[in-house]
Amino acid sequence: MIKNKTAIINAAQKFASKGLIDKAIAEWEKLLLDRKDGNIHNTIGDLYLRKGADEEAVKSFNKAAEIFRKDGFYPKAIAIYKKVLNIEPNDVDALIALAKLHADKGLTGNAIDNYYRAAEIYNKDGATEKATLVVEKMLQLSPADTSTRSKIAYLYFRIGLREKAATEYAAIALTFLERDNIEKAKEFFDTAIEYDPGNVSALMGLSELALKENNNDHAFELLNNARSQDPENRNILVKYAQLAMDADRNDEAREALALLTDQDPSHGETRRLLGTFHLKEGLIEEAWDELLPVIDDVLDAEKWTEAQELLGPFKDLHIIPAKERLIRLCRARGDDHALPGELAELASLHENQGAVEDAIPLYKEALALHPDNNALREKINELEISSEAAPEHNEVTFPGMDIAAEGHPPAEETGSAPAGDGDTFAFPQTEEPYEEQRAGDNAYVQNASEPGSPLSEDMEITSEDDFSAKKVEADFYAQQGLDEEAVKMYEALLSARPDDDEIARKLASLKSAGPETVDLSVEQIKEEPDTDTEGEEDLQALFDQFEAPEDKTEDYEARYIAGLECKQKGFLDEAIEELQIAARDPDKIERNTTMLALCYMEKGSYPLAIAAFNRIIDSMTPSNSTYLYVKYELANAYQYNKEERRALELYSEIKAQDPEFKDVSVNVERLEQQIGSSRDTNPARKRDRVSYI
Repeated sequence: MIKNKTAIINAAQKFASKGLIDKAIAEWEKLLLDRKDGNIHNTIGDLYLRKGADEEAVKSFNKAAEIFRKDGFYPKAIAIYKKVLNIEPNDVDALIALAKLHADKGLTGNAIDNYYRAAEIYNKDGATEKATLVVEKMLQLSPADTSTRSKIAYLYFRIGLREKAATEYAAIALTFLERDNIEKAKEFFDTAIEYDPGNVSALMGLSELALKENNNDHAFELLNNARSQDPENRNILVKYAQLAMDADRNDEAREALALLTDQDPSHGETRRLLGTFHLKEGLIEEAWDELLPVIDDVLDAEKWTEAQELLGPFKDLHIIPAKERLIRLCRARGDDHALPGELAELASLHENQGAVEDAIPLYKEALALHPDNNALREKINELEISSEAAPEHNEVTFPGMDIAAEGHPPAEETGSAPAGDGDTFAFPQTEEPYEEQRAGDNAYVQNASEPGSPLSEDMEITSEDDFSAKKVEADFYAQQGLDEEAVKMYEALLSARPDDDEIARKLASLKSAGPETVDLSVEQIKEEPDTDTEGEEDLQALFDQFEAPEDKTEDYEARYIAGLECKQKGFLDEAIEELQIAARDPDKIERNTTMLALCYMEKGSYPLAIAAFNRIIDSMTPSNSTYLYVKYELANAYQYNKEERRALELYSEIKAQDPEFKDVSVNVERLEQQIGSSRDTNPARKRDRVSYI
């Protein structure tokens, strides 16, 4: 260790003041024997600059900047690199280093300018491959900015990559098209075609412009051109099929739909188009089979207007799944005018199939909405007596009502009765059972709002997805030894679904292990061992996946591909099993875990999806090109899991970083209104209506 540093510094400064630059440099270099110091390298660089030795000065400055950068002194490093570029404007290493520093500090515009200069220098020197890599760095920094993409497109053209240039110009045109700037969109689409006449994106964009000008023939011509360039392109086929149906070109539509079905018959867009085409041809039941999964997705996304449009053609299709979804839509839209009739029709369908226990709650709910309907009351009493479930003295009781069967006037002989406000509805005529009714489509029955229910407001089960999510949460509490929380959750679940043997067994097991006695009926609790632990195994598998050591012999890529294939075929459990293993791949953790999380989302296991998305976020930085996309999916998962406040926080963070990203602005506004509205509502207010499904 150098002991007399002060003497060395004084000597160096004395030599410099006398113009003895070499001796001053020699003194400063003595201090570098002790440790690397960015300030000393900077001082030496300045001395070389005074001497006129630019090359040596640049070397010293680069050393200083690198030390400052590693130590986290970014402003100093940026200042030093700028000194280098003042001496050597074409120093690509300094330009790229400066670009990275600017990007890390969020100075995207400065970073792009640095990369642009570096790419031009590489191109001038004939280093096309390096120039291309730099251009791709620019694209990662600002994928949505049209001015940046214009620079990128021009650079591709300068490099000689005309097809890449055309693709960039087409992307710019699509941005302008989304903003309804038709003139600019056409300008950039035309430029893309000029550079690459077979550019598919540009041909599809020009086809859309032709449709806006009501020139359907030209739109078909452009789409056919695009199909010739890429015959199996799904986007082209979808647009072509839709255009053919709108123009009543049924043969062309049928051909395109056949190709789409061959590619993936379960794809949502394919099902929607095929279902619409069946409706066009009057094939109602075939249309229902195709559109049912689409309708469920739309209902889950709470797109009520779209759901109403999709369900409209099936209002008179008397099958249980159709009626259940119509009722769900009526409830969501608060349509109490149509709801009683739909409830009565669904109850009649259940009754016709012998499912009296499913019919009675539906009739009761209809009566609760219209208590003056004597025909409904008669029907309920009749069914309860026939099923040996009638209350004492044949009395039918509802929340807020005390109605005895004896003494009420008889129903009209026509089978119709007042529905309230002057409206009437009749019991629907029973029909033959729908033989192809899908398994698992029976209504989800819950009466959590009835008096005496143990459910608190925040424990209410509102849907099948909500039931599944709370079951996973309850299983997790039980697994972690949080018995009190698990008991509360299981009690809520059992109140929502009294006949669920699995929940009853788990609740009995927890209560028998504690100081409290079990207060459940024999019908609710069975003595069989608990063999169904799917929720626990799913959650434990997720934890194991995060903590499992890396298996050097595992073929993670094969697991990923297998999981992807299972997902595409709709085998979600198998896909999750494969992707849980693939997610351990340290080299592909972001991609593989994202796909796993999306599978959880599709299955409705939102807590598991949240955990997976959080794992990805924890491994990323905000500068990562896919950071916002993952964060957006995480926000969606929180929203579906009824954690609106956390979803709002994440959407707001995304909006602060990029206000134009997807639909975050709309989501933020909607959630702020929703949360604000819930604050204004008295949480203790009594619910005025009972939901049985």
